[in-house]
Amino acid sequence: MDQLKKKEYEVGNKLSDFEIIKELGKGSYGTVYTVRSLVNSNIYVMKKMELNHLKPRQQQECYREVSILKKVSHQNIIKYYSSFLEKEILYIIMEYAELGDLYSLIKHYKKHSKYFDEIDLWKISSEILLGLEYLHSQKIIHRDIKCLNLFITKDRHIKIGDLGVSTITSGMDNLHYTRVGTPLYISPELVKQKPYDFKTDIWSFGCSLYHLASLEPPFSGGNLIVLGNNIVKGVPKSLPVQYSNELRFFIDKMLEKKAENRPTAREALELIPKDIKETFEKLGIPEAERESLAGVGAQYDSELVYHNVKDEVAEQGVVYTDMESALTGPYADLVKETFMHLVPPTDHKFAALHGAVWSGGSFVYVPKGVHVQIPLQSYFRLNAAGAGQFEHTLIIVDEGADLHFIEGCSAPKYNVANLHAGCVELYVRKNARLRYSTIENWSKNMYNLNTKRAVVEEGAKMEWVSGSFGSHISYLYPTTILKGENSLCEFTGITFSGKGQDLDTGAKMIHIGKHTSSVINTKSISKSGGRNTYRSSVVVNRSASGSKSSVNCESLMLDEESRSDTVPAMNIMTDDCDIGHEAKIGRISNKAIFYLMSRGMSEEEARATIVSGFANPVSKELPLEYAVEMNNLIRLEMKGNL
Repeated sequence: MDQLKKKEYEVGNKLSDFEIIKELGKGSYGTVYTVRSLVNSNIYVMKKMELNHLKPRQQQECYREVSILKKVSHQNIIKYYSSFLEKEILYIIMEYAELGDLYSLIKHYKKHSKYFDEIDLWKISSEILLGLEYLHSQKIIHRDIKCLNLFITKDRHIKIGDLGVSTITSGMDNLHYTRVGTPLYISPELVKQKPYDFKTDIWSFGCSLYHLASLEPPFSGGNLIVLGNNIVKGVPKSLPVQYSNELRFFIDKMLEKKAENRPTAREALELIPKDIKETFEKLGIPEAERESLAGVGAQYDSELVYHNVKDEVAEQGVVYTDMESALTGPYADLVKETFMHLVPPTDHKFAALHGAVWSGGSFVYVPKGVHVQIPLQSYFRLNAAGAGQFEHTLIIVDEGADLHFIEGCSAPKYNVANLHAGCVELYVRKNARLRYSTIENWSKNMYNLNTKRAVVEEGAKMEWVSGSFGSHISYLYPTTILKGENSLCEFTGITFSGKGQDLDTGAKMIHIGKHTSSVINTKSISKSGGRNTYRSSVVVNRSASGSKSSVNCESLMLDEESRSDTVPAMNIMTDDCDIGHEAKIGRISNKAIFYLMSRGMSEEEARATIVSGFANPVSKELPLEYAVEMNNLIRLEMKGNL
């Protein structure tokens, strides 16, 4: 059995193999649905075309779509799985892109008066062009590139879809005359009914990119004659002021009126600025991430845009959803019992601000005795200039349960200040375990004033793993209340401060139950005048007899301009306890640098290697792909590229 037949057999090759979930919309020749395969239970897209309602030429185009889909296979093209004919109806089964199309995202941004971050536009451009380069290498002209036909997968990659009007040409120089495509995106040569080639796809790509950047198409008109005249003779409005001259030049090249002046897909890829491509390579999370996470939530500007939990995790009863849905869902009573109880609005002024304006965030509930074998992940991105983000994360790990939750945070660089005042509340019930890992890579204009707090009951364990990079000013002290007897908490953290940064971080441990234990291990790195302040608080109540606490902080300063301070505080209210504190501070040894350079390293590589080694106790606590990302961030900070 060949691979294609095998794929069709595994997915389904007749209508009775599928259950229709919902209608997505109607196209020129048929209707599109999401369906579930009864063969393998996966979700797909089904395109249904009633041939007896179509003209012979349209029927030929339907069959041609199948032949083209069978021919192509590329990571940036929607996958074909199977097709079959029943009662004069042609069905095509294709890949389902969970996040919808780019046009839906445009509408979302426009509704909230937001614009795409430029780095995202470059990434989208790269993936579309890679798909076009592949199609053109297969002698296929898409002929209908537009934001409605550009889809977003669950791992946030862009894929080209809807090859319904595509055509196979005999060669790269072969010209076509048939007038096809969406009016807003058709090229000048199509308007004039002149011969066209692969460059018509480049024009449509340019229109799509302009639409993403300005939230409006480049050309418009009250009717087709006016629109056509604007396409041939008009000039698009300038892009919003926040975008770079490089992006403006790039779009202008795609929208050259003469096809011969437009680049090919390969040439367009070469026009993407080198530093942008390097950033993709350096900061890209490895592909293995997709297989290693049980669930993923993505959030932009405190608004959820994507959420997914693997079926096998959901079947265990694990709930992972956004906070707004949690407040009205089946767990609403549980949320109301715990929401802003650990961090009340009266705690401090930023908690009061958060309580007043919070939006977005994640809710996780792990039932009794359930061990989630692979991590859940949440990703927050503050995308708008001069804005604030106030997401709320609430996690409840019930008795005897186990969970690893990973949180990632980032923001693009702007010339105005941004504020992050989120809140995290963690409930670790009797004999449960929660590991909460965070990698924060905020831009250098960010004021990061986050509040995180956990309460740990009898025999339970709380583990914090924290990496803080970026932000202009940061105040972050995760707090753990060791309420139950024999409860335990471990905090492992690292901060890296560079030029213009003041990072004031640490941890707080409050011992209430008997025989409770806490361990704090932190490391800080200062460079180019950056300032790190380690601030800890250990409180041992009278009731916490037999308790133990160990605090260890190490600082590494890479030059004479930088500064590192340690401000430990201890409030011990019982004699029956064992408390220790240790602090170290130092610089990179010239001998160590000389030794590594004598082994063939440059001085820059030697310094980066030593710093990575210093950070190793933290990175080894992270999943492999996040440890790689953290080490990449350290190398970029060492080079001054972030």
